[in-house]
Amino acid sequence: MIKGLKNSALQLSNPMLNLKRFFSVHSSILQELSRAEMRKLSPTKLKELRLQHKPKAPKSAYQLFIKHKFATNTDKDTSPRDLLGKFASEWKTASEEVKAPFVKTYNEAAAEYAKEFQAWKEKYTVRSPYMNFFMSVYPKRVVKDFSQNSTIMKQIAEEWKALSPEEKESYRSKD
Repeated sequence: MIKGLKNSALQLSNPMLNLKRFFSVHSSILQELSRAEMRKLSPTKLKELRLQHKPKAPKSAYQLFIKHKFATNTDKDTSPRDLLGKFASEWKTASEEVKAPFVKTYNEAAAEYAKEFQAWKEKYTVRSPYMNFFMSVYPKRVVKDFSQNSTIMKQIAEEWKALSPEEKESYRSKD
């Protein structure tokens, strides 16, 4: 249950509760969900939740150029389709100096997107203790011969089974 919502729709025992509709109306609540609360959601609902807040990739330099050309276009008689063809050929033949401001804008947006995407990925990635264990052990054993991977994975699974509950708990994500 989400903290601070005494009479919320989440307290209803209705199994057909449409969480997507609820979350779209109460998007500020999403920021308060902890990893433990996210773990309780079904995989489908978790995927919807993740995708709802995924940052959008920036427009490419070409897309920015086309948008600029349409915004500054004074030729109202030509169809948008013909204009697009004209702008595309302009982009192909444009010098680096003409493309530079659009490329610069794209690079800045791409750097910002990379930061936002990493923050989103960290917030909405919920792994089981076994997966955390696996990810800590597997990279050390990767071999170029993929025929050995099934053997390696079996060994890792056996090591996991041999751990005590306290050791397994140490691999739980900190919420």
